[in-house]
Amino acid sequence: MWKHKRLLIAAGGSGGHLFPAVRLAQTLKNRAEGVEICFIGGKLATSPFFTHGEFPFIDIPCATFSLKNPLAIPKGLIANCRGFLQSIRFLNTWKPDLIVGYGSYHSLPPLMATRFYRKPLYLFESNAVPGRVIRLCARWAAGTASLYPLAGKLRGPIRQVIMEGDSPSAAKYERAEAHRSYGLDPMRPTLLVFGGSQG
Repeated sequence: MWKHKRLLIAAGGSGGHLFPAVRLAQTLKNRAEGVEICFIGGKLATSPFFTHGEFPFIDIPCATFSLKNPLAIPKGLIANCRGFLQSIRFLNTWKPDLIVGYGSYHSLPPLMATRFYRKPLYLFESNAVPGRVIRLCARWAAGTASLYPLAGKLRGPIRQVIMEGDSPSAAKYERAEAHRSYGLDPMRPTLLVFGGSQG
Protein backbone atom coordinates (compact mmCIF):
# COMPACT_ATOMS: atom_id res chain seq x y z
CA MET A 1 0.00 0.00 0.00
CA TRP A 2 1.26 3.47 -0.90
CA LYS A 3 1.66 5.23 2.44
CA HIS A 4 2.60 8.68 1.12
CA LYS A 5 -0.38 10.93 0.48
CA ARG A 6 1.45 13.86 -1.08
CA LEU A 7 4.20 13.43 -3.67
CA LEU A 8 6.20 16.35 -5.02
CA ILE A 9 8.12 15.72 -8.25
CA ALA A 10 11.00 18.07 -9.03
CA ALA A 11 11.72 17.95 -12.75
CA GLY A 12 12.13 20.02 -15.87
CA GLY A 13 14.27 20.47 -18.94
CA SER A 14 14.42 17.85 -21.66
CA GLY A 15 12.02 15.04 -22.42
CA GLY A 16 14.60 12.66 -20.97
CA HIS A 17 13.90 14.20 -17.57
CA LEU A 18 10.19 14.92 -17.89
CA PHE A 19 8.93 11.80 -19.66
CA PRO A 20 9.91 9.37 -16.84
CA ALA A 21 8.73 11.90 -14.24
CA VAL A 22 5.29 12.18 -15.84
CA ARG A 23 5.16 8.40 -16.28
CA LEU A 24 5.78 7.91 -12.56
CA ALA A 25 3.01 10.37 -11.74
CA GLN A 26 0.57 8.65 -14.11
CA THR A 27 1.35 5.22 -12.68
CA LEU A 28 0.83 6.34 -9.09
CA LYS A 29 -2.33 8.21 -10.02
CA ASN A 30 -3.77 4.96 -11.43
CA ARG A 31 -2.50 2.59 -8.74
CA ALA A 32 -2.27 4.55 -5.47
CA GLU A 33 -5.67 5.63 -4.25
CA GLY A 34 -5.88 9.08 -2.69
CA VAL A 35 -2.36 10.24 -3.58
CA GLU A 36 -1.90 13.93 -4.42
CA ILE A 37 0.82 14.75 -6.94
CA CYS A 38 2.35 18.10 -7.80
CA PHE A 39 5.28 19.04 -10.04
CA ILE A 40 7.80 21.77 -9.32
CA GLY A 41 10.58 23.00 -11.57
CA GLY A 42 11.86 25.68 -13.88
CA LYS A 43 10.13 26.55 -17.15
CA LEU A 44 7.40 23.93 -16.74
CA ALA A 45 4.80 26.41 -18.01
CA THR A 46 6.47 26.55 -21.43
CA SER A 47 7.83 23.00 -21.69
CA PRO A 48 6.57 20.99 -24.69
CA PHE A 49 7.35 17.78 -22.78
CA PHE A 50 4.99 18.40 -19.84
CA THR A 51 1.27 17.58 -19.88
CA HIS A 52 0.00 20.81 -18.36
CA GLY A 53 -3.64 19.85 -17.87
CA GLU A 54 -2.96 16.54 -16.14
CA PHE A 55 -1.12 17.55 -12.95
CA PRO A 56 -0.79 20.78 -10.95
CA PHE A 57 2.63 22.39 -11.09
CA ILE A 58 4.70 25.21 -9.66
CA ASP A 59 6.92 27.07 -12.11
CA ILE A 60 9.98 28.54 -10.41
CA PRO A 61 12.90 30.75 -11.48
CA CYS A 62 16.11 28.89 -12.30
CA ALA A 63 19.24 29.26 -14.40
CA THR A 64 22.26 27.27 -15.46
CA PHE A 65 25.85 28.37 -14.98
CA SER A 66 28.58 28.53 -17.59
CA LEU A 67 32.15 29.67 -17.09
CA LYS A 68 32.13 30.62 -20.76
CA ASN A 69 29.86 33.52 -19.89
CA PRO A 70 30.95 34.82 -16.46
CA LEU A 71 28.83 37.97 -16.81
CA ALA A 72 25.70 35.80 -16.65
CA ILE A 73 26.68 34.15 -13.35
CA PRO A 74 25.26 36.89 -11.05
CA LYS A 75 21.95 36.80 -12.91
CA GLY A 76 21.90 33.01 -12.61
CA LEU A 77 22.62 33.16 -8.89
CA ILE A 78 19.75 35.59 -8.35
CA ALA A 79 17.33 33.40 -10.33
CA ASN A 80 18.30 30.26 -8.42
CA CYS A 81 18.07 32.04 -5.06
CA ARG A 82 14.57 33.21 -5.95
CA GLY A 83 13.63 29.68 -6.99
CA PHE A 84 15.12 28.27 -3.78
CA LEU A 85 13.13 30.65 -1.55
CA GLN A 86 9.95 29.98 -3.51
CA SER A 87 10.55 26.23 -3.15
CA ILE A 88 11.09 26.55 0.61
CA ARG A 89 7.78 28.40 0.95
CA PHE A 90 5.94 25.80 -1.12
CA LEU A 91 7.42 22.87 0.82
CA ASN A 92 6.33 24.42 4.11
CA THR A 93 2.87 25.24 2.76
CA TRP A 94 1.95 22.14 0.78
CA LYS A 95 3.89 19.77 3.06
CA PRO A 96 4.64 16.80 0.76
CA ASP A 97 5.36 13.42 2.34
CA LEU A 98 7.91 12.45 -0.31
CA ILE A 99 9.97 14.27 -2.94
CA VAL A 100 11.33 12.68 -6.13
CA GLY A 101 13.92 14.55 -8.20
CA TYR A 102 14.91 13.98 -11.81
CA GLY A 103 17.97 16.17 -12.18
CA SER A 104 18.74 19.07 -14.55
CA TYR A 105 19.24 22.66 -13.45
CA HIS A 106 15.47 23.16 -13.73
CA SER A 107 15.05 21.10 -10.56
CA LEU A 108 18.08 22.44 -8.65
CA PRO A 109 16.29 25.09 -6.50
CA PRO A 110 13.60 22.73 -5.12
CA LEU A 111 16.10 19.91 -4.63
CA MET A 112 18.37 22.26 -2.69
CA ALA A 113 15.35 23.25 -0.60
CA THR A 114 14.77 19.62 0.40
CA ARG A 115 18.05 19.79 2.30
CA PHE A 116 16.16 21.80 4.92
CA TYR A 117 12.90 19.83 4.78
CA ARG A 118 12.55 16.75 6.96
CA LYS A 119 10.97 14.39 4.46
CA PRO A 120 12.65 11.74 2.27
CA LEU A 121 14.11 12.68 -1.10
CA TYR A 122 14.67 10.11 -3.82
CA LEU A 123 16.46 10.76 -7.11
CA PHE A 124 16.31 9.21 -10.57
CA GLU A 125 19.30 9.34 -12.91
CA SER A 126 18.70 8.38 -16.54
CA ASN A 127 22.32 8.85 -17.66
CA ALA A 128 25.29 6.50 -17.47
CA VAL A 129 27.31 9.46 -16.18
CA PRO A 130 25.47 11.28 -13.36
CA GLY A 131 24.75 14.96 -13.90
CA ARG A 132 25.97 17.68 -11.56
CA VAL A 133 22.60 18.18 -9.87
CA ILE A 134 22.21 14.48 -9.09
CA ARG A 135 25.81 14.21 -7.85
CA LEU A 136 25.23 17.13 -5.49
CA CYS A 137 21.83 16.13 -4.14
CA ALA A 138 22.68 12.43 -3.72
CA ARG A 139 24.67 13.49 -0.65
CA TRP A 140 21.46 13.93 1.38
CA ALA A 141 18.99 11.86 -0.66
CA ALA A 142 17.50 8.72 0.86
CA GLY A 143 18.35 6.88 -2.35
CA THR A 144 19.00 7.11 -6.08
CA ALA A 145 17.46 4.92 -8.78
CA SER A 146 19.33 4.53 -12.06
CA LEU A 147 19.11 2.71 -15.35
CA TYR A 148 22.87 2.11 -15.25
CA PRO A 149 25.37 0.86 -12.65
CA LEU A 150 26.50 3.94 -10.72
CA ALA A 151 28.45 2.34 -7.88
CA GLY A 152 31.31 4.61 -6.88
CA LYS A 153 29.93 7.54 -8.87
CA LEU A 154 27.47 8.80 -6.26
CA ARG A 155 27.29 9.07 -2.51
CA GLY A 156 24.37 7.44 -0.74
CA PRO A 157 22.29 4.34 -1.53
CA ILE A 158 21.94 3.42 -5.22
CA ARG A 159 19.50 1.00 -6.80
CA GLN A 160 19.59 -0.05 -10.43
CA VAL A 161 16.10 -0.30 -11.93
CA ILE A 162 14.54 -1.59 -15.12
CA MET A 163 12.07 0.64 -16.93
CA GLU A 164 9.15 -1.43 -18.19
CA GLY A 165 8.03 -0.69 -21.72
CA ASP A 166 4.33 -0.56 -20.87
CA SER A 167 3.71 3.11 -21.58
CA PRO A 168 0.35 3.58 -23.34
CA SER A 169 1.93 6.17 -25.63
CA ALA A 170 4.51 3.61 -26.77
CA ALA A 171 2.24 0.57 -26.90
CA LYS A 172 -0.19 2.04 -29.44
CA TYR A 173 2.38 2.03 -32.26
CA GLU A 174 2.88 -1.04 -34.41
CA ARG A 175 6.22 -1.68 -36.10
CA ALA A 176 4.90 -1.00 -39.61
CA GLU A 177 3.14 2.16 -38.46
CA ALA A 178 6.36 3.41 -36.84
CA HIS A 179 8.25 2.86 -40.10
CA ARG A 180 5.63 4.87 -42.00
CA SER A 181 5.48 7.62 -39.38
CA TYR A 182 9.23 8.27 -39.47
CA GLY A 183 9.71 7.62 -43.18
CA LEU A 184 11.91 4.57 -42.59
CA ASP A 185 12.52 1.73 -45.02
CA PRO A 186 11.26 -1.47 -43.33
CA MET A 187 13.69 -3.52 -45.44
CA ARG A 188 16.75 -1.76 -44.03
CA PRO A 189 18.19 -2.05 -40.49
CA THR A 190 17.35 0.85 -38.19
CA LEU A 191 19.83 2.13 -35.62
CA LEU A 192 18.40 4.06 -32.66
CA VAL A 193 20.74 6.40 -30.79
CA PHE A 194 19.49 7.95 -27.56
CA GLY A 195 21.16 10.15 -24.97
CA GLY A 196 19.63 9.58 -21.55
CA SER A 197 18.29 12.89 -20.29
CA GLN A 198 18.83 14.33 -23.76
CA GLY A 199 15.84 12.27 -24.84
